Amino acid sequence: MIVWEECSDAEVAALVKALHEARFADEPNDPLVWQSPIVIDLHVQALVEQQRRSEHRRQAGSSDPQAWLLWRNRPEQSVVLRKLAQDSKLVQLAREDGGQTLRGLLRPFILDNADVKALLERVETAEPT
Repeated sequence: MIVWEECSDAEVAALVKALHEARFADEPNDPLVWQSPIVIDLHVQALVEQQRRSEHRRQAGSSDPQAWLLWRNRPEQSVVLRKLAQDSKLVQLAREDGGQTLRGLLRPFILDNADVKALLERVETAEPT
């Protein structure tokens, strides 16, 4: 368990960056990292803490702090597409459960039904690697 009050802003930012890069790195054979529930949860917790801290510094009237969580147009999409193209079982599960698997794997990003559909369609049309 991380005691967030004992972490500096720089340490929280470094943890967020390290977990984000680990989850969305374009490395083959890393499903233990990018699909790991504990890594996903820790990434979400670190992001929540980082957002909580930035809320205190944010001035009134600024942009929506949740806007950066939207999946649409994220640079990580190409990495996720390649990972999905290599894992047909995961793609099938995502189709069968209506995208819940994808939403869980890609937390904290927010995917609506159109995002899930577009992602699965892009995997179908992607060239095999």
